[in-house]
Amino acid sequence: MTNKQKKFIYEYLQCWNATQAALNAGYSERSAGSIGHELLKKPEIQVEIQKEIENSSMKAEEALLEIASIARGDLTDLMEITHSGFIVDLLDEDGNVKEQAKNIRKIKQKVTTIIGKNDSDDDKEIIETEIEMYDRKDALKTMLQHYGQLKDYVENSGESKLTIEFVNDWRDVGDED
Repeated sequence: MTNKQKKFIYEYLQCWNATQAALNAGYSERSAGSIGHELLKKPEIQVEIQKEIENSSMKAEEALLEIASIARGDLTDLMEITHSGFIVDLLDEDGNVKEQAKNIRKIKQKVTTIIGKNDSDDDKEIIETEIEMYDRKDALKTMLQHYGQLKDYVENSGESKLTIEFVNDWRDVGDED
């Protein structure tokens, strides 16, 4: 496989357009459409594209691990609780974002500054932080469904028969017999 073909595969996986991928890989503008189309037909190109898709796709096991992390997520893992409140600390000792921080869906912070009216009054800064985690209940439900412990349907054993008769009465509401 040539370097241009490898570049085509890379570009194709970025834009999913054969003509654009051929242009980005360095093929001529005049022939990019036909070359891109022909390259996608080549078995070795198809195999490489499929490998790249499989390598970059999330596997079921990885998705389950993520869902389990959400189900186990606890905001207190990211907090230092003190007598005067708490401090949210998203960084570990090395300055990297803590693994548990990925369970945060949204952080909203509001800072209010109050400037003292007189020279003797102190300025104040009030910081309000709202943290929303991903839905733990939904993650638990998904895990239970995966392991067959929770079902969204009712099974009929077939032991008893139930007959439902639908009757369409096409009369208007105001009509009499």
